[in-house]
Amino acid sequence: MPPGYDDQIIRIAFGLGQLVILAMIMERGLYFIFDYKLWREALSKFALKGPISFALALFICWYYDYDILARILDPEAITNVGIGITAAILAGGSVGAITLFQDILKFSREGRAQIQELQAAKQKVTLQEVKAQAPTKS
Repeated sequence: MPPGYDDQIIRIAFGLGQLVILAMIMERGLYFIFDYKLWREALSKFALKGPISFALALFICWYYDYDILARILDPEAITNVGIGITAAILAGGSVGAITLFQDILKFSREGRAQIQELQAAKQKVTLQEVKAQAPTKS
């Protein structure tokens, strides 16, 4: 592994953990507003929950220069596009952020099981190739 690889993994995991926690906090905070009877009817009528969630997430990401893409790829390269993508993930709520962990990065039991099965299959094929190339005794 290249030098500093562990530091990169820790930085990425920390950034994704922050994303999930921030998404949960934002989701719970907005739930109070969105579930209040007077607001619920107006917001449902005009379909404003999504835009409000995105606007709040965009403000938070912009204010704190929080760009998950920069955290993953290059910490020095914070961009407005990255901030917008991070805000969209946050606006999707904790389900969207957790999906990023589980489905895309394979940080779940099923993902680990799939990786282990793939590694076992590769080892089996390699073993079969070695046996096929070994000289036979007569």
